[in-house]
Amino acid sequence: MAQLSVLTAIDEAFERISDRRALTVLGGLVAVQALMLVGLQSQLEAQRAFIEDEELFVPGFETLPDELPLAIELSVGLATALWLAMLVAFVALSVVAFRVLSERAARTRRRDDTEDVDGEPVEGEPPLESPTTDAPRWNDELDRATLSAVVAAFGGSLLVGLGLALFVLPGLVAATALAFTHPYLATERVGPIDAARRSVELTRGSWLRVFALLVVIVLSFLTVSSLGAVALAALESAPVAGELANVAFGSLAWLFALALLASGFDQLEARRAEEDEKWAGIDDELLP
Repeated sequence: MAQLSVLTAIDEAFERISDRRALTVLGGLVAVQALMLVGLQSQLEAQRAFIEDEELFVPGFETLPDELPLAIELSVGLATALWLAMLVAFVALSVVAFRVLSERAARTRRRDDTEDVDGEPVEGEPPLESPTTDAPRWNDELDRATLSAVVAAFGGSLLVGLGLALFVLPGLVAATALAFTHPYLATERVGPIDAARRSVELTRGSWLRVFALLVVIVLSFLTVSSLGAVALAALESAPVAGELANVAFGSLAWLFALALLASGFDQLEARRAEEDEKWAGIDDELLP
């Protein structure tokens, strides 16, 4: 029976992010994160101008750089609205990215492409085996999935943060057990609570392997995103270009992290499917 392999996840992650659709999503992530940074820097610039006009002292503002390259002239309200809108768009794009990167969602898209509007196979197309789950298309119910992802992110961060603050280990256990909450939200029509429950069930028996995968995800994200800091420093004479390069590397780091998670998720789901098939048709009373 197949087990989760971190090395396989790394190998597959490189292959998955090189797909044309993944590169399209990468472009969207760069654009959204750039606009998010525009909103943030514009908000800070507007607040700094207000503080200087009113001659107020606000701790932390004196450490801001003299120039915020991506700041534009916006009110604090508009800049905040732009930042929040792009934050929601980032979550939505992350859902789309996972659907593109996950083979489970891809199988359903291939099935839908070979059926007509009535669900009948298109003439000339080979029939495909139906997936074991009712996974959505990349843009199916995106508003619901995005809202669920926001709720799950808030709840999961609160739970993991509380565990880390108390004894550290409970936080790591919670982070590992809930690692596949967002993958379930992206690939199935479930709510945050059901997604969290299924994530806990999926990681059962593979906790150490999932934890190792999360460590690799964090290290890879830090490594790739640090290249953005190098580019930012190297392009000091062209601050706008430096900021955009930093955003691009950050987006690439996020997409690669999602690809690693997608591979791990697909591997464990394949193992679960094998288990279900193994015991299919056997009377429940005879199951171990």
